[in-house]
Amino acid sequence: GFAPIGILIAAFAIFAWRAAPRSTLFTLGLIGIFVYAVGYVGTAVYPCDYGCRPENPTATHQMHLLFGLVSYLFAPVMLLLLGLAVRKWPKAGWLSVVGFIGAIGAFGGLMTFDPASPFIGLSQRVIEASVIGWIVACGLYLGLQKRTAAP
Repeated sequence: GFAPIGILIAAFAIFAWRAAPRSTLFTLGLIGIFVYAVGYVGTAVYPCDYGCRPENPTATHQMHLLFGLVSYLFAPVMLLLLGLAVRKWPKAGWLSVVGFIGAIGAFGGLMTFDPASPFIGLSQRVIEASVIGWIVACGLYLGLQKRTAAP
């Protein structure tokens, strides 16, 4: 399921850039989301070895880890940028808060990201929920803005 999710996240980044008020911070944040999406697709192309904790990881497993790590490293920064960017949008204070809370969640997930931990899956899900949560919130905001602006 990683590849379809990554493709949908990349599509969101492109469509959100076209639909939303543009700024440098917002554009940089969406580039981060696009890179995050590429990481998702990369982890699908290069799946982890059986059990995801091999003693002797294959090159495919190492690529999986690299794509995942790059995605996760981008998450806190991009959510912070997006939270800052949307502060200037009309009636988007709540979306900014979602971005800041997401950045804190993603940073927390990243700080507890330890491959040896039995809770690494939880750290990963916290990062992913932070990113997906902001994407859903932004999509709702943009959808509501388009509805209220329609004649």
